[in-house]
Amino acid sequence: MATLSNHSSRSIPLPVIAILAVTLVFFNATCSEKSKNVIVKDYELAGDRWQSMNEIREGFRRNVFRRCLAQSRLSMNCANCEYIYIDVIVVIDKGGKLAGYSKTAEKVCRGKAPEKLEKCFIDYLRSITFPKNLRNMSIEMRLGTGLKC
Repeated sequence: MATLSNHSSRSIPLPVIAILAVTLVFFNATCSEKSKNVIVKDYELAGDRWQSMNEIREGFRRNVFRRCLAQSRLSMNCANCEYIYIDVIVVIDKGGKLAGYSKTAEKVCRGKAPEKLEKCFIDYLRSITFPKNLRNMSIEMRLGTGLKC
């Protein structure tokens, strides 16, 4: 039987080393896959990550939200349009780009979001480069808001 040995009298059989190596590789791959599947809600982020996400939300609110509403000919009011939002899970790749998203909820004037509005919201996320502290993450966030009527 082949063995690996050092200067001492103990040795480890090669089949045992091979089994340990395969187990370690499998365990590492399993852990990596699980970490990619973890979804964090944006409000659960802390420290620098929360700050980075807050800047993205504020940029959307200040620079994009009203423009998207105008393009879709929507206007918020307490009579018949108290909410305009889309909840999404965004997947951010290692380069800081939007790798994908899935819509989890939506409410636009008591109905569903028009395709044009959703595209406008998501185009903003596609246009930005996410900071390094948010890369390789899946984050659930709300694009839009509601009125306090």
